[in-house]
Amino acid sequence: MIGDSLELSRKAREFDGDVIAFCGVWFMAETAKVLNPNRIVVVPDKNASCSLVEGCPVDQVRAYKRVHPIMWW
Repeated sequence: MIGDSLELSRKAREFDGDVIAFCGVWFMAETAKVLNPNRIVVVPDKNASCSLVEGCPVDQVRAYKRVHPIMWW
């Protein structure tokens, strides 16, 4: 199956197996684990990345949030 990480994680709930191999970045596997807490989630390439991750360095995100505070629920 190919799709965005949230939709793939939702579809994984319909999966009958015990192990989900998420071939993507860590945050995608984390989403799969949150939505499938009783399954094992593995990431074959721990160094996988994507343009969204690379384009949002944490220091820049924190600096933006300091300048533009919003309520985080």
